[in-house]
Amino acid sequence: MSECPAGPATVDLVCAFAVTRTPPDGAALAAVTGHEEGGPLRVLRVGGLCLVVQDVPAALFDEDALAERLNRPDDLERCARAHHRGVEAAAARGPVVPLPMATLYRGDRSAERAVTGREAVLDELLDRLRDRTEWAVKAHAVE
Repeated sequence: MSECPAGPATVDLVCAFAVTRTPPDGAALAAVTGHEEGGPLRVLRVGGLCLVVQDVPAALFDEDALAERLNRPDDLERCARAHHRGVEAAAARGPVVPLPMATLYRGDRSAERAVTGREAVLDELLDRLRDRTEWAVKAHAVE
């Protein structure tokens, strides 16, 4: 009996949502859906910091594919909402530094190096955010 040849390996990118010192509860994190096309949200520990990330398929999130998707209003909204859910999940137990939408790395090590390179700045930002809350106000005009 012969074995079926393996198909092409899927390549994933790491989508980073936010940095915090206090990792989200594992069960709560598992209940959150980031990008529909990606894996579960997870935490990368980098020194004293935690980076909330999600593996996403490169075919849909590489530079060209993402640029095309973000030019379509429906896809842009889906990506923005997924990013917001990831940031909210990171913020469940303490202050966070949200990362820009579509912050992508070619793997865990690349993401870890990025955080390590900015650890002092991120620590300072988290200190400034301690004991603060964010409020938003939306105004709607009637024509």
